[in-house]
Amino acid sequence: MAGAALRGAGRRRARYDRGVTSRSRIVWAFVVAAAIVFALARSVATLYVNKLWFQSLGDIAVFWRVITARLELGVPAGLLAFLFLLANLLAVRADLRGAAEVGDRWMHGRRLAWVLTGVAAVAGALTGWAASGSWPLLFRYLDQVPFGLKDPVFHRDVAFYVFTLPLLRWVYGFAWIMLVIGAAGAAGLYSLMGLLRMDPGRLVLHPRTRRHLALLAMFALLLKAWGYVLDGYGLLNSTRGVVAGASYTDVHASLPAFRILAVLALVAAVIAAANVVRDWLRPLAVAPVGVLAASVLIGTIYPALVQSFVVNPTELQREAPYIARSIAFTRRAYNLDLIKTEPFVPRTDLTATDLAAASDTTQNMRLWSESVTSADFQQEQALRSYYAFDPVTVDRYMIAGHEREVLLSAREIDYGNLAAPTWVNEHLKYTHGYGAAMVPAAASSGTGLPKYWLSDIPPTSPVGLRLTRPQIYYGEAPSLPYAIVDTATREFDYPSGQRDVYRNYAASQGGIPIGPMLNRVAFALREDNYNILHSGDILPSSRALILRNVLTRVEQVAPYLHYEPSPYLVVYRGGLYWIVDAYTESATFPYSQRAPGGSYNYIRNSVKVVVNAYTGQMTFYAIDPTDPIVRTYERIFPHLYQPLSAMPAGLRAHLRYPQGMFQVQMELYATFHMTDPTVFYNREDLWTPSNEIVGNQQAPSRPYYVILQLPGAKSAEFLLMEPFTPYGHDNMIAWVAARSDPAHYGQMIAYEFPKTQLTLGPLQVDAQINQDPAVAQDLTLWSHGGSNVLRGRLLAIPVHGALLYVEPIYQEATGAPLPELRRVIVAYGNNIGFAASLQGALSGIFGGSPPAVVAITSPPATASATPPATASASASATASASPAQRAMSEYAAALSSLRQGNFAAFGSAWRKLGTALKLLPAGGG
Repeated sequence: MAGAALRGAGRRRARYDRGVTSRSRIVWAFVVAAAIVFALARSVATLYVNKLWFQSLGDIAVFWRVITARLELGVPAGLLAFLFLLANLLAVRADLRGAAEVGDRWMHGRRLAWVLTGVAAVAGALTGWAASGSWPLLFRYLDQVPFGLKDPVFHRDVAFYVFTLPLLRWVYGFAWIMLVIGAAGAAGLYSLMGLLRMDPGRLVLHPRTRRHLALLAMFALLLKAWGYVLDGYGLLNSTRGVVAGASYTDVHASLPAFRILAVLALVAAVIAAANVVRDWLRPLAVAPVGVLAASVLIGTIYPALVQSFVVNPTELQREAPYIARSIAFTRRAYNLDLIKTEPFVPRTDLTATDLAAASDTTQNMRLWSESVTSADFQQEQALRSYYAFDPVTVDRYMIAGHEREVLLSAREIDYGNLAAPTWVNEHLKYTHGYGAAMVPAAASSGTGLPKYWLSDIPPTSPVGLRLTRPQIYYGEAPSLPYAIVDTATREFDYPSGQRDVYRNYAASQGGIPIGPMLNRVAFALREDNYNILHSGDILPSSRALILRNVLTRVEQVAPYLHYEPSPYLVVYRGGLYWIVDAYTESATFPYSQRAPGGSYNYIRNSVKVVVNAYTGQMTFYAIDPTDPIVRTYERIFPHLYQPLSAMPAGLRAHLRYPQGMFQVQMELYATFHMTDPTVFYNREDLWTPSNEIVGNQQAPSRPYYVILQLPGAKSAEFLLMEPFTPYGHDNMIAWVAARSDPAHYGQMIAYEFPKTQLTLGPLQVDAQINQDPAVAQDLTLWSHGGSNVLRGRLLAIPVHGALLYVEPIYQEATGAPLPELRRVIVAYGNNIGFAASLQGALSGIFGGSPPAVVAITSPPATASATPPATASASASATASASPAQRAMSEYAAALSSLRQGNFAAFGSAWRKLGTALKLLPAGGG
């Protein structure tokens, strides 16, 4: 009885456990199904919101073009993967059913077929989805525009390497993935059923299994043969030789080796095919091994022997033609072949009259660095803790009929500093930044701070700049949240004293309508935030502004372009606009050197994107009709790109040659200005971008914008320039200017200094400045008493055929980042001017009366109150002055004498200074 009871209890326990297990499976199945449904719903909602976003921009054609492009590649790729995998799996099923030893041990009939079909369908769907992301490769191939330039090895147009070869390599990789997955699945099933196993000392294959695997091996070897052909084309981007591109060894050893290996792979494929109908297992096993051995011997060892015993002993002689090819193609790929060269013999007799004639240059010599200006903006113009300024950029504006260099930045909301970061505040109330700050590059206020040409809230401008729509809904801040406008919540516009001013979004365009419930649900799913669904502030007319970061915004429309990381702001017709530099790039331009630190070897700044900071409206301008890549994109998206002539003249006047691309070009030009293969090989004239002092460390200089008059030009213009020094030396050897004004946009000129004449470079001039007693003493004095001295960038400025160096000196209190301009240093030859203003420093070297400027107040009491370069005092004035005045006068005279090397006069003045100090009252007055 007890045993029966126990058995009954056991049965009940087993039924209970089975019930629990069943219920657990149901719960888990429900959870998994719910997660899948939710993920699919979010994906569909995101796609729907993206469609609404493109529709709001008027670019719905771009949205559908990308969708169809993805389908045109993803569906065939997924279908091909499905059919190939299904064919493999069904072949395994047929083999299993035909093998008597496993026929009774495996599933029969349709059940197995449906399982295998389902597995292949899932794999095909995933493969098609992954493949659809490569749609630009397909459409660049279909709509390609020829370059009109052929490579010197295969004599194909460069378009083959830029547009066709990347697609062929993608197809090759896709085919290998499918083949490996199919072979692995088949081998796994065969092994599971015992038709493929390892017995001691040998591999046991069922005849059906052998035929199937032989067929897959044939496909693999055929694919490998094609891969060797593609590898031959890839030699034109080889890095084996002294330069980029196919070298002597590549052309005379590797290329023939790849052709031989392709033939061997075809022979091996024939052997594998024979094993499908004949039982030749040993040749089947030997064929791939033979191809692998040949690949090592012919493809690796033979080229290495040629390199070591044929090329290296006479490398220059062997490689000279290939060096010439790399020089020519690299210069073409980076537009270096368009740089004009002119001699520049610096004058040593520059006069005050010359400076007066070059007033458009001297009035634009930059005294404010971006970092110092940014600190001043944040301290003086943020006005509230929730405002922050974007990185400062350099531009130019016409002020009173003259082109003036300026620094400016947008004032945006810093959402991390909101006092109450609620959902309503972040998304409905604080929806936009406000206005901008702008200062002239070459002027300051009477207190040593920037002189504002655009400032405050609401915006004011003493030079007539109009900013009637200062609101910034779309900006440069990296993490701008979405904003919902036209709601029941009033939008904060700007602070005004003790109260706030409110103004709602007024543009008729821009934003996604989220009044309809379908749109609201989709938007809530996309953002994973459900306040949107139950908020009573959202009205039927409300709109959501998304993708408010400028770079994120343009990348959503054209993800195949590459973008300069820092857009720049433009004030135009009372509004604010962003200009984004976009690049077309390629990594497969033949014989071209890869960019330093980059993944490309061809680049063009072929697109400028203008974004309205208020409406978010974007306009893409194709500005380089000589670039085949952008012309190809114009074919793919015929309604997206506008010609440069369609850009308003007021915006076109603010186009800048981009710093990022120019820096890459200059790093390459330092080597590729040498066009003679022998000179190039020996690095006889190697340059390097000049070094500069940043803090206390040397660092390569960065290109900088200036306004100056080029030699032979009729007027000053906005340029981007980079100085060069010889490799391993600090003297100046050349400087290159990229022009930005509309009439000459994109033109580059290299001015080369005589190699027989020493021209001081930035580091040498910096050393001269550091050794100047007056400069050293004042900088030491200002560095004490709770203040820091900041040295600005030392900029080389060509003026009337001469070369001047200008460096601003700032002072700021410790712990209070509000830098003030205290001195300006000008260096010319062996002369140094050191004064409270640029004009004063120039006068200290060239004499004459400097033009009237806004004065800079005297430095703190710890520093010399009289600028040494302009200090002078007569004996009569000294005699009639107070003791304190006499002491300051003698101090200035002593410094002046010391700078001139007149030690007798210095000793006399120093003794008089001591006498004057003794006459000072005990209180110091």
